[in-house]
Amino acid sequence: MSTRRGDKALRGEDEYLSSHYFEGEDETRWLTGRGELITVYDPTNIPGTTSTYTTATKLEIPKGYVVEVIRAWVKITR
Repeated sequence: MSTRRGDKALRGEDEYLSSHYFEGEDETRWLTGRGELITVYDPTNIPGTTSTYTTATKLEIPKGYVVEVIRAWVKITR
């Protein structure tokens, strides 16, 4: 069974991603992560804040919002 980049994170397991884009979904999710850049934003608006998290931080991903990750450990749960 092959695993694509981001699949472990979507299963709720810690995964290191050098860069990745997670599509929006029809329900609220939660991201726990730390790394150089983690951005959660509404794709219909210009991205707002980008942040560096050096310790594990839990962020809400509202319905429809997308996530961009650069050099970070992340996991996504529902």
